Amino acid sequence: MSVDDECDLLESVFQAAGERFHLIGHSWGGAIALKVALRHLPRLLSLTLYEPALWSLVVAADPESAASREIMVNRDETQCMMDRGEFEAAGEYFVDYWVGSGTWSTTSEARRAGFAAGMVAARPEWYASFHETTPLAAFAALDVPALLLTGTKSTAPAKRLIALLSPVLPRSRVITLRDMGHMGPVTHPAQVNKAIEDFLLTISPTM
Repeated sequence: MSVDDECDLLESVFQAAGERFHLIGHSWGGAIALKVALRHLPRLLSLTLYEPALWSLVVAADPESAASREIMVNRDETQCMMDRGEFEAAGEYFVDYWVGSGTWSTTSEARRAGFAAGMVAARPEWYASFHETTPLAAFAALDVPALLLTGTKSTAPAKRLIALLSPVLPRSRVITLRDMGHMGPVTHPAQVNKAIEDFLLTISPTM
């Protein structure tokens, strides 16, 4: 699977979005949003990204950095567990890394089961994220208002990606949200939504 495959899958949604639209993406959705933004740049009013998971950019910038090694270890450990059929263990490893240590143990059995079953999607998404060939410099073409969101408790790879994107996007603004990590839109939706709303109102005050 590639990021472009995901963009193709959503193409009918973007065709139905009207002449112009604001684009918002989180994590893997943020990676997709970056590619969609390049495809539909003439229609794009703004771009909001909460730690987009386009790990090819982190590795390309410095494959030996601590952030690159950390995200590659996370990928490899998760996939090894799934190769052994240990989907619940993979889910626990994945969730505790991205949300916070101990999160899995406080999650209901029903949610654990659903998440473990959904871990099969991780492999193609990991592959697409690490094998995306669009270089960082290509995103300099996104000359629209851009909001980059990150959290004070986010992982090193997620913070590194924001640091790489912020000087490349011509009109970017970075907001670091306190006491939240990579899953801030899930764990702290009110704060994240308020930051996005305030940003959009600076672009379209009559929204």
